Amino acid sequence: MLQAGRPNLLIPGSFFRRRRERAVPLSHTRVPIRLTAGRNVRLSGAIIGPNLHRERLLSRMKCISLLLMGAVGVSAADFTTGQAARLVIGQETFTSQDTNSSATILGAGGGVAYAANTLFVADSNRVGATPSNHRVLVFTNLSSTLPAPDAVLVNNSKCPVCVGQASVVLGQPDFTTTTETLAATQSGLRLPTAVASDGVHLAVADTNHNRVLIWNSIPTFNDQAADVVVGQPNFQSSRERRISPASFSRT
Repeated sequence: MLQAGRPNLLIPGSFFRRRRERAVPLSHTRVPIRLTAGRNVRLSGAIIGPNLHRERLLSRMKCISLLLMGAVGVSAADFTTGQAARLVIGQETFTSQDTNSSATILGAGGGVAYAANTLFVADSNRVGATPSNHRVLVFTNLSSTLPAPDAVLVNNSKCPVCVGQASVVLGQPDFTTTTETLAATQSGLRLPTAVASDGVHLAVADTNHNRVLIWNSIPTFNDQAADVVVGQPNFQSSRERRISPASFSRT
C-alpha cells in the first residue's frame, strides 16, 4: 500500500492543500488545474498557447497526455521550477506515448475546458501534431476518478495516479474510430481544436468545417448531434468565408 504524500511516490508533497482558489495559467502542453479537498475542481485556460515555436510545440504535443498539477493556488510557495505533475490523463504512464485511440488514450489534443465536474478535451490540433483524432472526449464526474487528499494508493498498476476514462465521445461513433469527416453533418467533427462550457451548454470549435457547434445540454451519448451551428447557414454547409477589411464600416 502506498500513502499519498510520501517522498518515495510519484506524487511529491501533500496531495492537495487547502488554500484560497486562484487562477492557474496554461503552460505549453501541460494542463495545470487546482484541486481543493472537498470542493469541485476548477480549471483555468482552454487552449494550448499559440506563441510557441512550431517545431518545439510539435515535439511536445505528439501523443499529448494531460498532466494535472493538483494544486490549489499558483503563488511561488505553491509551485517550483521543474515540479512534477501529480496526475496524468490520456496515457498509461507519465512517459508513454501510445498513439492508439480509446476512452483512456488521447492523441495530440489542442484544447480543454472544465465545468460542472466534467472535463472536455478537443482531441485534435492546428499545428500538425499527430495523431489528430477528430473528436471531443467528455469525462463526466471527474472528481470521482481523482484520488482524495488522504487516499491510500494501491500499487497494483504501473501508475496508480494515471487516471481518467471518457464516458462520451463526440464526432465519432465509438472510442476507437478516428475518421476525418470531410462532409459537414450535425454530429461530425473535422479537426476540433477548442472547447468551452458553462456547465449547461457545450461549444466546440469545429475548425476545418469553419463553424462552431453548440449542444444545449452536456452530451450523454456517443456521436450526439449538436443543437446549434454558428458560422454556417445549416449543418451541411462548411464553406470558407473571407471577410476583407474594406467590408467593415468605419466610425
